[in-house]
Amino acid sequence: GLLGAKLNLHKVLVWGSFFCAIAYLAVCFSPIKALSLVVVAMMGLLVSLLWPGTLSAASKLLPMAGASMFALLAAGGDIGASAGPWFVGVVIDAAMGGLPDALTDTLSSESFGLRVGMAVGAVFALISVIAQRRLQRAERENGAKNTNP
Repeated sequence: GLLGAKLNLHKVLVWGSFFCAIAYLAVCFSPIKALSLVVVAMMGLLVSLLWPGTLSAASKLLPMAGASMFALLAAGGDIGASAGPWFVGVVIDAAMGGLPDALTDTLSSESFGLRVGMAVGAVFALISVIAQRRLQRAERENGAKNTNP
């Protein structure tokens, strides 16, 4: 794109994942429903950077990998896009039955379950931050090895 060559892709992926985690936690702990809705919309913008960025990073890291790499990435992405929400749903269902007595006056069991689910979503985003930082470090180390005789 127009800005793609000017941006540090790893930083975009790390910061996008980090701010997604913050957004998930903001939705989890916000008592204001309208604010949660705005944060979820912003989260959609942040997430929209991650998949194309991942494909671009993979093609830069492995330029000769070809179509098979993109097929594996697509399969992995599809698995993650279905297994992640499924797992969050399982957690939400389990959490709805376990509302602590101290919260029964302020939250419904559905609201509590959704908040726990959002916290689990933040964990996925933090795993992405860790993975992106490791990839960034590995790429830096490989670059240093390739430039030193």
